[in-house]
Amino acid sequence: MSVTVSRGQSLWAIAREHLPEGATRAQVQAAVRDLAQANGLDATSKLRAGQALALPASFTGTLAGNPTTSDALPRLAAGPAPASRTPLATRAAQLAQPRPLLALEPSFCAATRVDEGAVALGPIAGVPVTAVAQRFDGMKSSIGPDSLRTVDVRLGTLTQAQFDAVKTSFGGLTSVTFDPARKYSAVDFLPPALQALCGKDLDLPTDVKLKGTKKIGEINMNPADHTIGLTMNCHATAWEAARAFQGANTDAVSIFYGEMVVMDGLVEEGADFKHLGEVPAEKKEDLLKLDLKPGDIVQFDEVSDWARMTMLLHSAVYVGNGLFFEKPNTEGAEKEDAAHYVHQDETPFRLVTLDMMTAPISQAVDGKYKMTAWRPLTAMKEPRDAFESALEGDFRKYAKGRGAALNLELVSMLEQGMAGNIRGEYASALVTVGLAQNPDGTTRLAPRG
Repeated sequence: MSVTVSRGQSLWAIAREHLPEGATRAQVQAAVRDLAQANGLDATSKLRAGQALALPASFTGTLAGNPTTSDALPRLAAGPAPASRTPLATRAAQLAQPRPLLALEPSFCAATRVDEGAVALGPIAGVPVTAVAQRFDGMKSSIGPDSLRTVDVRLGTLTQAQFDAVKTSFGGLTSVTFDPARKYSAVDFLPPALQALCGKDLDLPTDVKLKGTKKIGEINMNPADHTIGLTMNCHATAWEAARAFQGANTDAVSIFYGEMVVMDGLVEEGADFKHLGEVPAEKKEDLLKLDLKPGDIVQFDEVSDWARMTMLLHSAVYVGNGLFFEKPNTEGAEKEDAAHYVHQDETPFRLVTLDMMTAPISQAVDGKYKMTAWRPLTAMKEPRDAFESALEGDFRKYAKGRGAALNLELVSMLEQGMAGNIRGEYASALVTVGLAQNPDGTTRLAPRG
């Protein structure tokens, strides 16, 4: 059997479409490999509209509505069984695999919080709350202390009716269930990926320098061997948070750099987002007067006489009840000036009020900004497709020529010049981190190892 590719479809989208509801990311990835192999393609190959793809045998149960489809999923994930399971055969199979080019695994820790005082916050779904401003202790940021605060919203014990109303007000996607003896917080009602990330500090692995890569990329003004690292910024966080409110990211979340030029184009230039309104800095409270719903994206643009490719400063996501989810700044791994953190930023993922969200932005640009709200109208793309790097194919060839494998997907990084031009094109890694459910229904990060 075969399928015809529609405009904008990827191998990932086709594989997911033909697998049963509930297929895990690992199962979809395995299906992508099967689909690519059946058609003589790489797993990252771009497709064109009208292209015919043969469906491998592993898809037939799904397409035929076979009741044993669920039995096919483990086979997709596992791949062909080895001829021998002896240690010698296992070792031989391992040796036959090309070494990974990029050893980039993030780690996370819960940031220590210190209460700073009460925050005025109205009832949530009719339930009075206690809101407390907290400081992330022992961390510093180049954009100042306002980026290192969060809000802890405590609801206490709830009735079933109150629980249902609060859950609905935050989008209704939490996996936490009702318990009359439990004392709830606002984070309990966020989508799983946001629960897992909130209050976490991201620690980055050491960047990988790839010798002999000076010629990769056509627009670099100062060619040098490429260094590929892993980081996450506000735009990537907002993209994943908004997708979480669409029901995505239930079993894994992507850690990556969301290029602001790309983010600006995805949101403003396409037909996939509805413009909800624009608010100047001096009337910031009017943002909450817009028809915001959980999952809407709020973006900050600098108001300046400069003419650059994009004036986008920051992206965050509205979660409901006057609260937002964000990562204030790009995480930095370098520690060349540890005393001042000029080359390093530790800004944990955080839940904030409007005042908390706007404070560091206002400080950074002397209050010269505007806010724009957007609502996704369609299912947002996987990060690997939305922020893909045009250099990935070149790095894949580079790895193959050295007996290695490009084991991670790459996203784009651009260097803007003072005149608004692009001075260089680079790549950064994308890593998916698993999610696991705790006994109480909350969700935690479950990185490998």
